[in-house]
Amino acid sequence: MTSPQPVKTFKKSAIPGVLITQFVNDVPEGCSTPDFERKPLTLTLQEGKNAIFRAVVKGVPTPEVKWSRTRKGMDDPAKYEMSFNSATNEFILQVKIKYSRKDLWNLREK
Repeated sequence: MTSPQPVKTFKKSAIPGVLITQFVNDVPEGCSTPDFERKPLTLTLQEGKNAIFRAVVKGVPTPEVKWSRTRKGMDDPAKYEMSFNSATNEFILQVKIKYSRKDLWNLREK
């Protein structure tokens, strides 16, 4: 017996340029698909400057949110600081850039 394959549905976000990947057929009543209220801005910075990415995510129940990057892990607290501001509902990532670190950082919610 084979297990059913996860469903992948793509939906447009209320925010231009954001695509939502939904992995269930039906969202339970009273719940919603996670979505951005404000997505992180694209930044280009000089070496030695800190990059601060801020995002606001909504959903019922409250989504679990995780920052990630495409090239390597983010487990070095000397380089990466992740936090949540409950007053503004912002998920914040601060990247301390000491040298050229061209990369793509992502915020994923589930």
